[in-house]
Amino acid sequence: MRKIISIIVSIFIITFLCLFIFLPKSKFSENENRYLKSSPVLNFKNFFNRRFQGDLSVYFSDHFPFREKFLSFKSRVDYRLGITRINDVYYGVDNSLLEEYKKPKNSERIVNIVNKFYENNNVDIDFMLVPTSIYVNRFKIDIDNLSYDEMDTIKYFKENLDVNFIDVSNTLVKHNSEYIYYNSDHHWTSLGSYYAYLEYCKNKGIDCNKKVKFETVSRDFYGTLYSKCILVNDVKHNFYK
Repeated sequence: MRKIISIIVSIFIITFLCLFIFLPKSKFSENENRYLKSSPVLNFKNFFNRRFQGDLSVYFSDHFPFREKFLSFKSRVDYRLGITRINDVYYGVDNSLLEEYKKPKNSERIVNIVNKFYENNNVDIDFMLVPTSIYVNRFKIDIDNLSYDEMDTIKYFKENLDVNFIDVSNTLVKHNSEYIYYNSDHHWTSLGSYYAYLEYCKNKGIDCNKKVKFETVSRDFYGTLYSKCILVNDVKHNFYK
């Protein structure tokens, strides 16, 4: 029995090795919206500083035979088992995907740059820091899952910037029952940006009561969050509105 298992495993390994060698390599992953690792360069420097080994590992991972099908299968199993998070993306209610917000590392540097620019140029500067979907739509997931409160970042900028800070957080939260962030992408919708525009006009004393009509121009792009999860065809329609 052990001999049979060893033979099956050996055949499996040899088959996938041959597939890896002979199958054409893609340069770009449409699902993940990123360029895949190119073949690593082997030389003395890269070998002894271990860069080659690291690049080789990523290269194997990116070009593993039927890689996206395996990833899709894993996502499908996780989804069916009720797992609510994959690759820092949460499955929320209303068929939405929300990316986890992590504490930024360069907030102080950005504040200093903006303040320095304002000090040196003596011009009016408006600064709008737009919250992400997971803050505005935080009711769609278990709040205990969040590792960092995005409002802490917004408060930091608001309290430390010397320029005019336009806070649209409350405005967007007030409209979070509407479709102001895409279900499967990290961007806000045109409607969401329109509400922020109204808040900007209010802050600047601009009359902007003109009515706006919104139209859907495409349904071909599922979004960056969909790509991170690599959802499969039989469930992806649930995540696109």
